[in-house]
Amino acid sequence: MAILFFVMMVINLTLHTIVYQPREIENRQRYILYKIDHVQVLEACKFIMANRPIFHQDPEWHGLDPKDLSRPDPADSRMPAIIRAFDKISIFAGEDSVQIEFGGGFRHYGLKAYSGGVMGSGTREIIPHLWYYDENDKIPAP
Repeated sequence: MAILFFVMMVINLTLHTIVYQPREIENRQRYILYKIDHVQVLEACKFIMANRPIFHQDPEWHGLDPKDLSRPDPADSRMPAIIRAFDKISIFAGEDSVQIEFGGGFRHYGLKAYSGGVMGSGTREIIPHLWYYDENDKIPAP
């Protein structure tokens, strides 16, 4: 019976990794590329850049120096609402840029916002100073 349970778990994990996870990733990529208000996201990122000291650290990042301002908590009540609404993200905040990581593990993708004086980079510039990035340089069709 234990062997049957183990086999079923392996099959379930394999199906999720091969079939469902890529579909979930593409749906999420389409959402951030084509459905969200990019101007609002850029303004929220600028707010994060300008106000890094007000945010609590992300509890998912263990062992950070208490003075480290680069990993704000996405669920912090002071975080702009559009950012708090994103599920399962990490934020990397600097003085001149903010990266919102939607993926993780084996697939990294998300948004990068840059202040006015910084040259941005990524897979595709969505609007000035806001870039979409994908580690595989893939952009799903709408």
